[in-house]
Amino acid sequence: MKKGVLIIVLVLVGAVASGFVMNHATTPIQYRYDYTVKNGDTLWNIASEACPEDMDVREYIHEISKMNGIDDGSIRPGQTIELYHY
Repeated sequence: MKKGVLIIVLVLVGAVASGFVMNHATTPIQYRYDYTVKNGDTLWNIASEACPEDMDVREYIHEISKMNGIDDGSIRPGQTIELYHY
């Protein structure tokens, strides 16, 4: 009896936890577009403008950095980076 209850509890906990793990990375991207970095741009101000309303800007910066191979957060004027919207 205890073993059956434990299995049910573990399955329910797993189901709830998987719901929390789901994020924008699992949501299909509606469209991508190229953005050309301008003088004075930072990843933060670009992301602040492009970030979906229900997403944390830091998470969006992480995603676009990963997508564009930006390891150290450095961007330069004239550089083209790919952005996306859900």
